[in-house]
Amino acid sequence: MKEDTSPGLEKIYPVPDGFMVRSVNGLRIRMVSRLDGRGYDVTKCRSPSHDSPHRLHPLNLCTVGPHTVLRGQTVFIDDKALAVVLSGGRQTQTEPRHTSVQLRIFIDFVDASSYIPSVAGGLVSDAVFTVSTGQFAGDPTVPYPPNGTALRFGQGEGVGLVRDPANPTGCLEYTQTFADEAILVRRGECTFLEKLMRAHEVGASGVVVISDSEMVVNPSASTEDLKDIGDSLDGVAVVVLRESDGRQVSAMLDVAEDRHAGRVVLVLENMERDTASAEPEPSEAQSRFSEKSMLYINGHALQNTKLLV
Repeated sequence: MKEDTSPGLEKIYPVPDGFMVRSVNGLRIRMVSRLDGRGYDVTKCRSPSHDSPHRLHPLNLCTVGPHTVLRGQTVFIDDKALAVVLSGGRQTQTEPRHTSVQLRIFIDFVDASSYIPSVAGGLVSDAVFTVSTGQFAGDPTVPYPPNGTALRFGQGEGVGLVRDPANPTGCLEYTQTFADEAILVRRGECTFLEKLMRAHEVGASGVVVISDSEMVVNPSASTEDLKDIGDSLDGVAVVVLRESDGRQVSAMLDVAEDRHAGRVVLVLENMERDTASAEPEPSEAQSRFSEKSMLYINGHALQNTKLLV
């Protein structure tokens, strides 16, 4: 795709909080990794005459032209063609997904007298974790979509959380079936999509992936792969635990399995929507911006972007 060296106001223009992008075609950005490990920021966009090692594919928002994005500003993206690409070529008007959800994970003890509030190292047997949600398949933040397949993952009184020592990353074919359990796997060796497909094939309700870092990772899949699977994975979900939280959950499974104390259960906690109070009589633009999501590049959030489509 040819670079647009002089994007006009019909493509990008300043707004009070930053910049509005109406079309991503031919644009380029420079991005930097955040010190807090939470993803990336769009910052100090270079002039189109300068090349950059941080170039991205045009469909992934390649720049905001010659403009400089200052600290505290946001890049708002309202390109309907981009929405079609992100939805696998389907013309959809669905709301952007929330990027995280809370899971309660606990040991359901067979004998109440064997209850242990904590185990070695201070790890508890009942805790709530904030996990990163996938950008494909079932949406844990909307377990009962009005026009879709109801999610099995973490519903009602919860589902069992299990693991397969012979298949720690979930990339191999399983040799047993699972009755709606969620499978705990480690990141690596194959894609998030492959992990979920393997689990779905044997009846699991989803996968919980232990990350290899503390960075927030929202699983994504390629457009071509999403076209191939259609809506077959709408009833299952994939979420990601930070590495430290993964160690704690693994310790729960160790206790439950080694002591035959019971089973580990996973329950979706009630989703608290972002209801931060707005300024009195906000503008139409501000109202739209407040409830939209970030853009993700290779599973990492561009923290100062808002996707409006």
